[in-house]
This record gives sequence, structure tokens and C-alpha cells, in this order.
Amino acid sequence: PASPEAESVSSDIEAKPEASGSKDTETATNVQESPTVMVALADGGLQTVNPQTGSTLDILFEVDQDVAISTVSTAFGEPTATVDTSECPAGPLKITTWPNGFSINTLDETFVGWHVRPNSGSENLTTISGVGIGTSVKILQETYEVEIFDSSLGTEFNVGKMSGLLSSDQTDGEITNLWAGTNCIFR
Repeated sequence: PASPEAESVSSDIEAKPEASGSKDTETATNVQESPTVMVALADGGLQTVNPQTGSTLDILFEVDQDVAISTVSTAFGEPTATVDTSECPAGPLKITTWPNGFSINTLDETFVGWHVRPNSGSENLTTISGVGIGTSVKILQETYEVEIFDSSLGTEFNVGKMSGLLSSDQTDGEITNLWAGTNCIFR
């Protein structure tokens, strides 16, 4: 069973019992030098997992951008691009992207969102329950309480405060994009 701290990151995601579970969890406001980590997606930010110990560390939205970027760089290497976007509906976001299709969004030097787009390696970016790009609608529905609907973006879904796009709403449809927090999405 998940500890109360682990549930704070994904408190709005209704994971079904067989999909939950984590080890010791801490909440981060500062990240110090650490061993190589794996990054898990969450609706309230990110979780890092130390593969040697199994412990997790929450990187919540509203943490300093340098903490989030440094943590993700520890896992994925250096970012490939950082772009300032002044015309985003959400406001002037800075978007930092890595080669695997993962992006962190910052506003006023604060981590406010993330987005996963299809790219080489993006299928490895998942929630702690293993849901990510390429996950079928069937598995998504078996893992979480999901709302699926048509929007101006296509077939969209929500799981708590995490959203994404599907190739179709049929059980063999797959997640094509995934995001949480503040993003640059034109509807």
C-alpha cells in the first residue's frame, strides 16, 4: 500500500488497488546530488525512483525550476532545447525539452507542468503504475478511473489532474500524448 506522502502527489488520480504501491517516500523542496534516478509521471509533478533502494522522491509543481530541470537531467541527460513562449494561452511559459519527448514547463522560474510527446524513448516515460505513451485504453481503464471525451484536440482523457490524447476511444486505442499541470495547448 502507498504511504500518505506518496498519495499526495497523485491524490486526484484514482488508482485501482492492484495498481498502487510504493516504498518510502519523501517530499522534495531541494534535491541534492543523488545516484542515477528513474522519473515517474504524476498529476501533481514528478516522482523520482532510486533503482538501488526503491525509495521515491516527489518533485511537486511549484518547486523551483532549477530543482526540476536538474532532477530530470540526472535521469535523461542534458536538455536539447529551451524555448520561451510568449503566446501560450496559459501565459509566457519556458519549455525545456529532452530527446525522449519529455518537456518541463516553467513560469516565473517555477516548475508548473510537464508534457510527453511521441519520440524515441517516450514509451519509457510512465506513471508509477506503468501508464504512458503507447498504453492501450483497455490498460488505462483497468489501472485508473478515466474520463474519455471528444475535444477540439481529438479524443482526450482525464485521470485526476493528468490529461492526454488517445488514438481512439476503443479498447485498442493508445495514448499518444500525456500532460499535467500548466501547458501550452491551443484549443
